[in-house]
Order: sequence, then C-alpha cells, then structure tokens
Amino acid sequence: MNIRKNYYSRDTIRGRISDISFKNITFTGSTSPKSVFIGYNDKHLIENITFENIIINGKKIKNLEQGNMVLNEFTKNFIFK
Repeated sequence: MNIRKNYYSRDTIRGRISDISFKNITFTGSTSPKSVFIGYNDKHLIENITFENIIINGKKIKNLEQGNMVLNEFTKNFIFK
C-alpha cells in the first residue's frame, strides 16, 4: 500500500487508506515476501490495518518484523491478532 503520485494517478490530491483487514492468509515458500506501507503525509495516512491469522511458512505472524513489513512515519495503528 502506497499513497503517492504515480503513472496511474491523475488526481492531484492524495487520499487515505484506513480500516483494512487481512484475515486467514497463508504463505508457504522459500523466501518471505516483503509488504510495504507508505503514507503520503500526516493528513494522508495508512492507518487501522488489522492482520488476523496470518501464517508465513507455518509461523503465525505477531508483529511487523515477523511479517517482513516496512512502514514509514505516516502509518499508524497496525494490529496483529
């Protein structure tokens, strides 16, 4: 998830991403995928993201590090269940 201007975005105003849930996802493979969450600024955040029952190579993910997740300063309230 990334809030930014790009080739596909014709709007000049950035939006927000909030209240998203990822649930019952299992990944099995030789490398753990990286997930990137980049908000645009303090008014255009990525927030209130919930990860529930996320399994990577047989291990339940309990935090950002275990999930191989990268965030910037414009993200908040990431919850692991």
